[in-house]
Amino acid sequence: RDFQRRQVQRRQEVEAESKRAAANEKRCEYLRARAQGYRQAARIVTVDAKGERHYLDDSARATRIAQLEAEIARSCH
Repeated sequence: RDFQRRQVQRRQEVEAESKRAAANEKRCEYLRARAQGYRQAARIVTVDAKGERHYLDDSARATRIAQLEAEIARSCH
């Protein structure tokens, strides 16, 4: 009986870890795509709460790319 309970618990732990790994991989793909988008785009536009467009200058773009790359290095192995 204990053996069956441990088997079920282990199977649940493996499934939970698999879900975490899949979610992390999806997040990493998203971060990589965002960083690539910032590198390749001619202009980056953000829209504020009023609906006004603001263009990122080169230093803001470089800062955002560095932030994304740091997050990728920290979270994606």
